[in-house]
Amino acid sequence: MKLRNLLFIGIAVLLAFSSCKDNAVSIVGTWKYDRVEVPNNAFSTGLINSAIQEYLGDFDIIAVFKEDGTYTTTVSLMGENRIDNGVWSLENGRLTIDGQVIEHTLSRNRLSLHTPTWLLGQLGELFEMFDNIPNLNLTIHFDRQ
Repeated sequence: MKLRNLLFIGIAVLLAFSSCKDNAVSIVGTWKYDRVEVPNNAFSTGLINSAIQEYLGDFDIIAVFKEDGTYTTTVSLMGENRIDNGVWSLENGRLTIDGQVIEHTLSRNRLSLHTPTWLLGQLGELFEMFDNIPNLNLTIHFDRQ
């Protein structure tokens, strides 16, 4: 009976470790802008998303994180593409982009960047304006493509 219990525990431990490895989430891939959120403030979220839509109209942000530790962001706005390149790393849950630590949440299909000054600076005056509002925490959500 004890041997059977040990065998069961051993299998359970192996499964736990293998499932952790299988569920490891990678930032590598293509991510498409979904929306901006002001955490814990639905009213501000609605106002900011409306202002973004009014100011920018139809626009798109695509971020591609490559296995070699480089990234490319493409902002498509009014028929123009703004492209930026740089380096990134994700070690021990710590995301660094161009030397700046970025608070983030990462799942298989969603990348959320919390107050990403690295990205806000690339996106123009509207996002810079939001970035300059004291104590305003923005989260930019991307969906995996």
